[in-house]
Amino acid sequence: MEKPELTSIKVNGEHWLELPQDLYIPPEALRVFLEAFEGPLDLLLYLIKKDNFDILNIPIADITRQYLKYIELMQELKLELAAEYLLMAAMLAEIKSRLLLPKPLSAEETEEGDPRAELVRRLQEYERFQQAASALDQLPRAERDIFVAEADSPRFEQAPLKPDISLEDILQALQAVVTRAKLFASHQVTPEVLSIRERMALVLGRLNSAEFVEFTQFFQAREGKIWKNEVYTTTSPRLAAGVERLILSLGHAARVHRFEDKREERYKDVFEVRLYQSPERAVQKRGVPAYSRKKYRGMVYCAEVPGGLVYVRLGDSIGHWSGNSKTGVTLRLPLGAKKEGNTVTIPVFNLKTGATEHISSKTFLTSKVVLPDQVEFKNGKPTPVRETVKMVGVDNKIMEGTMKEADYVMRHPSQLFNLTSNMIPFIQNDSGGRAGMASRHMEQSISLLHREAPLVQVATPSKQDGVDTFEGLMGKQAAHHSPVDGEVVAIHPTHIQVKDASGKVHTVHTYNNFPLNDTKSVMHATPVVKVGDKVKSGGLLADTNYSKDGKLAIGTNLRIAYMPYKGYNFEDGLVISESAAKKLSSVHLHKQSLALDEKMIRSPREFGIKHVGIFTKAQLEGLDKDGVATVGSIVKPGDPLILASSPYEVKDRTGLAALRKSITSQHSDKSVKWDSEHPGEVVSVHKSGDEVHVHVKTIEPMQIGDKLCFDE
Repeated sequence: MEKPELTSIKVNGEHWLELPQDLYIPPEALRVFLEAFEGPLDLLLYLIKKDNFDILNIPIADITRQYLKYIELMQELKLELAAEYLLMAAMLAEIKSRLLLPKPLSAEETEEGDPRAELVRRLQEYERFQQAASALDQLPRAERDIFVAEADSPRFEQAPLKPDISLEDILQALQAVVTRAKLFASHQVTPEVLSIRERMALVLGRLNSAEFVEFTQFFQAREGKIWKNEVYTTTSPRLAAGVERLILSLGHAARVHRFEDKREERYKDVFEVRLYQSPERAVQKRGVPAYSRKKYRGMVYCAEVPGGLVYVRLGDSIGHWSGNSKTGVTLRLPLGAKKEGNTVTIPVFNLKTGATEHISSKTFLTSKVVLPDQVEFKNGKPTPVRETVKMVGVDNKIMEGTMKEADYVMRHPSQLFNLTSNMIPFIQNDSGGRAGMASRHMEQSISLLHREAPLVQVATPSKQDGVDTFEGLMGKQAAHHSPVDGEVVAIHPTHIQVKDASGKVHTVHTYNNFPLNDTKSVMHATPVVKVGDKVKSGGLLADTNYSKDGKLAIGTNLRIAYMPYKGYNFEDGLVISESAAKKLSSVHLHKQSLALDEKMIRSPREFGIKHVGIFTKAQLEGLDKDGVATVGSIVKPGDPLILASSPYEVKDRTGLAALRKSITSQHSDKSVKWDSEHPGEVVSVHKSGDEVHVHVKTIEPMQIGDKLCFDE
């Protein structure tokens, strides 16, 4: 076995293998050495490693002896010993004692374990922690092995840059904000249940209770109340216009506003009629100049009401009335009246001259005129039915007298009314208000597909066949009749030709889906003859959609029952059968138009490239090369009538989105689409240089909410 190489110590250049005998070690050095140990285990582990002892087989005697020497040295140096050092010394003495004791001879007794085991375990555990601490200590440590370099960054002072924003950019941003705000705007209309019958009873009851009742007393504050105004809503533009006229005629200011419904569900627009209940009203007094001396710039609203009233309103100010305070009754000129210069005259029989002549209203008011039902005309001369007759005296006062006292005689009761009022059966038994409503309803009627002449008609003064009723008289004007006796030789959509006995051909022009001034009204003729038919002069050639068999037919005859039906016909409600709804199907002509622009794209092919997916291929195939629906085609909801696509243009104060679309050459869809819920037929197309008109004809059955005028 080789001996381990001895380690030499070099002192002053000389190597020493053993310590000199006269080496002096000062006590302070030993003290520093002892204080370097962290505890008794640390000291004990040092002694074991110094002598190269096996930690699993510790020579307790040697270790104990060396340990106690260190303890004695510490006592000599007067070092304070910790209790744990003394405890370790006692533990070593105990282990040594137990090892010196003899082992028991009996094999049956349990063999006692090695007394050093617990000390070995503690030494091994301490060694592991010491090695771990040493490994951690060898790792690089900040502020010992590693030092972080730090440097202060230089400070740069720079003035803040102001954004380069023009006024146009600010306006564009403001417009974008306003546009986004509009997307969240909503208008909700809550339906309000109002009974017409109940309101009529309320009005009549208050009128019967007092001689004078203010108009505002007919309304309740809880109904339609916004601020200090009454508000009424409806989806009917005609009803809104009628309510506005009623409010104006009764001396109050009114305003109509339309709330457009842009939702995809396509509900109807809502019209709001607002009644301004302002107590400040003025009536123009007599003798006061009927003009204003105040300078004014803005809108001036004027309205003339029958009876001599004129309503004038400057902008949003309070309206003023001039004229008398009573509203007239006659809204149309009566039959026979004509205008001579600036004077309106009516025909009467002059008892002095024995001839018919036209007199003015001034002459009528200052004369005595016999009422038409007080006489009978025989051979053109009036004969009284009694000795005394009733006549209209001065200032329209009814009086009774003889024929010799009278100046004129009215020829027929129909002279009191206009044409439509004369078509009301038993008008002498109707109230003026009801008669006025009936006259208006007939003027607003829409033609029916299954129309019929009325069973009860009103007679005219004439005894001639065909014009002995007002329905026949109006039918003469509405239908087309032959001017001569002859034979029908040709029938075209716009005319019918009749050849007389001499061989001359007479052309009778007929209506071919002729649009009227109303938004949905149309005149269209349907021939009732065929080529080769013989006709008489005045004979019927074609009916229009307002006539049947040559007589005026603006309605149909239905069977009516007066009975309750499940509560649906309570108050003003009407219940009609499905067959009645089909029989009341009405004919409409919708007029659609579009103003053209030279920049518009109208070709179906180019439109389909610019706007993919808006219309299907089948929808575009129904259009001509100019992108317009063809005559005879059937259009359904959503189908295009007129194609149009315009490029985005950058204008003043336009939005940033529009600017982007303009730069990328995007286009906007300007097409006219068929938005009705009913299918329609294109009956005519009119193209001009700058406009396109398309007329679509529909047949629409009566629906819930439609207005129905009937006479029982």
